[in-house]
Amino acid sequence: MKATPVRLAAWLLCAWSLANAADPQGPTHNLVSLQADASAEVANDTLVAVLSARAEGSQAARLADEVNRRINWAIAQAKAAAGITVETHSYQTSPVYVKNALTGWRVSQAIRLESQNAARMSELVAKLQEQLQVRSIEFQVSEPAKRRVQDDLIKQAIDRFTARAKLITGNLGRSSYRLVRLDVHTDHAAPPPRPMLQAMARSAEAVATPALEAGTQRITVSVNGAVEVTED
Repeated sequence: MKATPVRLAAWLLCAWSLANAADPQGPTHNLVSLQADASAEVANDTLVAVLSARAEGSQAARLADEVNRRINWAIAQAKAAAGITVETHSYQTSPVYVKNALTGWRVSQAIRLESQNAARMSELVAKLQEQLQVRSIEFQVSEPAKRRVQDDLIKQAIDRFTARAKLITGNLGRSSYRLVRLDVHTDHAAPPPRPMLQAMARSAEAVATPALEAGTQRITVSVNGAVEVTED
């Protein structure tokens, strides 16, 4: 079918409408991508410890009973200590093979402790080491503190982004710019867990409290985006 001028005009109008619907601000030119960061050293205020009970032998039911009793004892000790939260993790029963032959079973379960009272937590960990083994101890920044710091860093990063956009605009001989895209990233690299150098085996002897230093960690916020330099 031959396109008439009226139909052709209607098609062009439709195409123009779709293009502007996809990009309501219209086409962009002279785009400049840039990034700005802001970071701060923040004191760790939360101590997290993971401990586990483990038993091996030929009777899975007896092993499970032993691990259950030790974990239940640890939970009771943790709940009796004010300001410490406890939760269970990773209950596992797995077979043990030697030269492709089943020789026994291994049962284990872990608990996770968290507190902002490092002294009380240190005492509890020492107590629990009478029957559990320490997997890791690490300091972290609590979520409320992390959010407060990130909010401040976002403001700083955006101010730096804006300053750079103005600097680039002026150096390019343009009078103004228009923000096209802005992305904010609040991810940061947390310090790795600090494993105990020696995992204490189950013992009736008292265990000295572990030496713990909270330290700090760096929190970083990145802002990146694109601006279009323009003339008024």
